[in-house]
Amino acid sequence: MKTKKTFFLFIFFISFIGLISFSPKVEIEKPKPNKLKAKYVFLFIGDGMGMAHIYITNEYLKLHKQPQLSFINFPYYAFTTTFCADSMRITDSAAAGTAIATGSKTNSGVLGMLPKTGEKFTSIAEIAKQNGFKVGILSSVGMNHATPAAFYAKQPKRSMYKEIAEDMARSNFDLFAGGGLYAKDKNELNYLFNNLKTNGYRIFFNEITFNKELDSDKKLFYTANADTIPGFAIPYRIDQKESDVTLSEYVDFGIQFLENETGFFMMAEGGKIDWAAHDNDGATTVKEVIDFDLAVKKALDFYQKHPNETLIIVTADHETGGITFGQDQMGYKTNFLKLDQQKMSEEVFTKLLTDNKSNGVYQLVNTNFELKLPENFYKSTDPKSISNQVTDSLNRSAGIGWTTGSHTGSPVLTFAIGVGSEQFRGNIDNTDIIRFIQNATLLKKK
Repeated sequence: MKTKKTFFLFIFFISFIGLISFSPKVEIEKPKPNKLKAKYVFLFIGDGMGMAHIYITNEYLKLHKQPQLSFINFPYYAFTTTFCADSMRITDSAAAGTAIATGSKTNSGVLGMLPKTGEKFTSIAEIAKQNGFKVGILSSVGMNHATPAAFYAKQPKRSMYKEIAEDMARSNFDLFAGGGLYAKDKNELNYLFNNLKTNGYRIFFNEITFNKELDSDKKLFYTANADTIPGFAIPYRIDQKESDVTLSEYVDFGIQFLENETGFFMMAEGGKIDWAAHDNDGATTVKEVIDFDLAVKKALDFYQKHPNETLIIVTADHETGGITFGQDQMGYKTNFLKLDQQKMSEEVFTKLLTDNKSNGVYQLVNTNFELKLPENFYKSTDPKSISNQVTDSLNRSAGIGWTTGSHTGSPVLTFAIGVGSEQFRGNIDNTDIIRFIQNATLLKKK
C-alpha cells in the first residue's frame, strides 16, 4: 500500500514539473511593428501641463456637460520623466524642449547644445526638413521663446532672444506662426523682422488670405500685433476677444499651408498653460488647457482624413505649480464650477487694479470674481499681491491647491494616436519621443 501511494506521488510530482516546464510564459505584450509610415506628424506641447492640470480640466468639462479633452481618449499614453542634465534635476522649458526636440539632455536654460563642450544637437524638425518634409513651428507665446526655440536654436542661454531669432531666420523652416518676437526695444525688433525678410520670409501681422497654389512654396512668419515689445503672446482664453486669433486657428492655417505629398512636421505649443500655473491662477490654467485641446482637435480632424499617414503626439515639457486635485479647506470635496466666477486672468486683473487705484478694491473683486471678502483681508496694497490673494481664495473654494510658483519634477503624460503611436506606452523619458517619431516616419539624420 505504501509502495502504491509513493508511486502516485511520484507520478503527480513528474506531471507537475511537466506543467511548469511546458506552460507558456506570460510576457508583457510588446508593440507590434507597424508597416505603415507616418507622413504627417503633429507634436503638441502643453507647456507646464501636468497630470492634475489635465484631470482638473476634464472634471470641469464634465460638470459643464461638455465633451472630455480629446487627447485623453487617445489609444496610447506613457508616463514621461522630464529631468534635465544639471544637478537641479527639475527642468526649465529650454532643457526640456531640447530633450524632446533632439533626444539629448542639457542644462536648464540651454537650447540645443551642451554648455561646456559647445556640442550642437540636431532636432527632429531639422531632420524632417533634411528629408524633404515641410516644417511648421507654432506657439501661443513668442516664437523665440524657449520651447519653440528648442527646435531650431543652438544657444547657451534662453535669454539670448536676438541670437535665437537669428537662428530662426537661418533655419529655413517653412512656417512660424502664433506669438511675435521678443526684443529689448523697437530697433532690435525691426532688425529681427528685417533679418527674417532677408532670409526669404514673408511677414504677416494680421489675418491673411491664403492661396495654396501661390503661397505654399514660400516661407512665412505669421502673427498678430507683432510690433509689441518685449514680445506678443496670444491673450489668455479667459481674456480673449472675438477678434483675437487663437492657437487652434493658427494650427488650422498651418495644416493648409504645410500639407503636401511628401509630408510635414508641425510643433504647436500651448505656452500660456505654464504662465497661468506660475501665477497659481486656477481658472485661467483650466481654460488654457481647454484652448490647447481645441488646437489638438484641428489635428484630429486632419487625422480622420489621413488615418494611415498621420501621427499625433500630445505631451508636456514639465509640470508647473504643483497643482493638486483637492485642497485642505474643502477636505474631500471640490467645486470646480466656482472657477466660473472669475471673469479675467490674474494678469489682467492686476493691470485693472493698477489702472483704477481710486476705485474700491472690494468692488472690483466682487465684480470680477463674485467674491465678498472680509474687511482687512488684503495683506498688501500692491496690485499683484491683491490679485494673487483673490485667485488663491477662489482656488481654495473650488478645491484646487498649489505647492509652488515654479516647476516640479513630477512626470507628465504623453498621449499618442496614429501611425507608430503604439510605442508610447509604460514609462518613458522625454528623450524617447524623437526616437519614436523617427521609427514612425523613417526619417534619418543626413
